[in-house]
Amino acid sequence: MLCANVLTPSALPDLYPKLPPQPVFRLQKSNDISTYLNSQVAHYRVVAKKYKRQNYMLTRALLFLAFFRRRLQARALARLFL
Repeated sequence: MLCANVLTPSALPDLYPKLPPQPVFRLQKSNDISTYLNSQVAHYRVVAKKYKRQNYMLTRALLFLAFFRRRLQARALARLFL
């Protein structure tokens, strides 16, 4: 038979070149991106909470000052007319 044309397992030709070992990709990049985005969202929530608190305090302070100013204005007008 044609045994001469059959390759033995020890004599297999190199069909693909030898590549240097690559790092395991899997889902590492997407995990890194997800971690980064989650940290940005957490930071945004902290900043939004601080902004909301400062806005609340500023609004209350301005309302108090407006009320106090009206009270002083009313007393001054009352002294003028009495």
